[in-house]
Amino acid sequence: MSTELAAEDQVVRLRITGDPDDSGMSREAVFEFAGGDQQSPFSVTHEKRTETRSFSGTPLTLFSDLTGTDLGTENADISLDFGSSTFALTLGGVVTADQRLPDGSECQWGDGAGGSGTLTQTDAQGCHVAYKASVLAFWLRNTRQSSVEDALGDGSGGGPAIIETLQYRPGGVFDPLEVVLESPSMSYSADSPTVADIDLTVVEIASLDQALDAVTNDTR
Repeated sequence: MSTELAAEDQVVRLRITGDPDDSGMSREAVFEFAGGDQQSPFSVTHEKRTETRSFSGTPLTLFSDLTGTDLGTENADISLDFGSSTFALTLGGVVTADQRLPDGSECQWGDGAGGSGTLTQTDAQGCHVAYKASVLAFWLRNTRQSSVEDALGDGSGGGPAIIETLQYRPGGVFDPLEVVLESPSMSYSADSPTVADIDLTVVEIASLDQALDAVTNDTR
């Protein structure tokens, strides 16, 4: 069995929806980077953030007394998981100006407004990595990702972001993940002018739009 990940599994594709430049038109931006070699390293961390409620001291003694069970110690905590845990992925890699996907196509970086090599506020496909960082920051500064699309009614929110990577993708074993981004970063240094490091931590959330639409359209 090969120890290498398939090339298509080392692609990270982030989808954000919104209207960051107040054009009056909400649209999707796609940001793609790919790993797979020493020049383009790829890393991923899966994390379950378990939120529990702990009770120590008297509750443990009371439980022992009520059940007649010898728990062996009265100095331990009781911990209960109420189902409020979250799932997160941390993805790391590098971005280059002319980065390409395994099929040879150029990685997208924005809403496609400028075409390859033309910088706009909302697109930097084929542009210098420092400009790619600026365009990603522009989208993140001027849009919101949440469980409810346009929750504030100002056009800035596009519902959850979508992350596709590994087998969390169309045609993969798992569905793409609906997420919010937690402290995303992309760093450029003139010491390495052709690459920028990118780190994305995404936390899975539920989209409530379909459920809310069903309630709104319920005529009973």
